[in-house]
Amino acid sequence: IRSLTDPAEDPVAYSEYITRIAQLYYAQQRYRQAARYHLTAHAILQSVETESPQYLFYLRQAALSNAGFSYERANMLDSAAFLYNKGLAYLKEEDEKNIVGKRMLNASKIVFLDNLGGLKAQTGDLETARSLLEQSIAVPGTENEQSKTTAFLKLANVYMQLGNLTKADSLLKIAEYHMPVVIEDIYNISPRVLKARSDLAVAGNDYKLAHSYLTRYIDALDSAQQKNRKLSGIDFNLKFESIQDKQDIAILSRIVEKRTYSLMVAGLFLVMLVFIIVLVLKNSRQARKAQRVSVEHNKQLEKVIAQLEISNQEY
Repeated sequence: IRSLTDPAEDPVAYSEYITRIAQLYYAQQRYRQAARYHLTAHAILQSVETESPQYLFYLRQAALSNAGFSYERANMLDSAAFLYNKGLAYLKEEDEKNIVGKRMLNASKIVFLDNLGGLKAQTGDLETARSLLEQSIAVPGTENEQSKTTAFLKLANVYMQLGNLTKADSLLKIAEYHMPVVIEDIYNISPRVLKARSDLAVAGNDYKLAHSYLTRYIDALDSAQQKNRKLSGIDFNLKFESIQDKQDIAILSRIVEKRTYSLMVAGLFLVMLVFIIVLVLKNSRQARKAQRVSVEHNKQLEKVIAQLEISNQEY
């Protein structure tokens, strides 16, 4: 794909290629590398003006969000918070331009508030986390609450830490209700809900129930991680170098083929040129010979004419 994509001619296609590489690194849990690739994709998209504003908005906000989330998973919380806030500022700018639809803006706002709220919860700023997560849940304009599932889950954990177990339980029920709607559990929502249930049971001193949920959590998490174990063992840098080497060899082979073809054509041209030169020389010699014969013949004709004139005079 890299050999077919030109960053200058089609930056959008190239940014999508970079994003796929970032997703591979994320699946390998190489979060810093994933974040750097997402930021590279975002930087490429900044110079694009030919695509539709809606599609560019979708790509740019996704690159910021994914880069921030990758940094968060790498425990680089300051970098993650910077990108989440940058994303919210970008949403505000686009909203003021009034080009991108409210539904797209709100869908992105849900994610950035959700991510930033979860980040604040990790740093212990529970009140700010609660405010941000409640703002995420309160954003209007979505057809269903599926996109807010992680916000409900994080908010449940915040209320659990604040000691409001009843509120935490109700929020977990909402998160559980939306779990079957999720087609692909790329954020491990199911294991996280089980872990939250275990923590809630511990907080309520029901250790037997907590152990049951914890066992299910470990099984679910192991099942989710098993899909990426084979992928995690691949050294993509080595693979990319190998692919690049093969590509370079293929390019060199094509160059050699072209040069061989050019040499063959040049050789054929030289053979034809020599043949033409031989023909020209041969024709030149024949022309000179014919000229000499013609001159000799003309001399003989002149003698005959002279004799005829003398005979004519005597006559």
